[in-house]
Amino acid sequence: MTGAGRGWRLGGLIGTAVILYVASAGGEPHVVDVQLRERMLPPPQRVLVVQQGDDVTLRWSSNHPMRVRLQGYNLDASIAPGTTTTTTFRALTAGRFKITTRDGVAPGETTLGHLEVRPR
Repeated sequence: MTGAGRGWRLGGLIGTAVILYVASAGGEPHVVDVQLRERMLPPPQRVLVVQQGDDVTLRWSSNHPMRVRLQGYNLDASIAPGTTTTTTFRALTAGRFKITTRDGVAPGETTLGHLEVRPR
């Protein structure tokens, strides 16, 4: 193997080790009750903030049937009125991610709010 080949392989192993460390380090559990009303998030919930590495649980409720999507993490939730739907994931990727819906009321996709995953 050439020097360049060994460097590429070593870089890949280091990158994998860093990803595994972040995944195993885990942050604090972060549970958020997300209460959609009239197909909208209330202003205080339009930006949900967690830390990178947090285990996140979003507990969705709505007074209308809805389907929501957390962009970037590619997570979907179908919400029925009078029930709670739970989405659980580890926030490994830092950034600002849209929370959207295609509920059939408005054409296309509607942005409801954002999830901000802040680096540790």
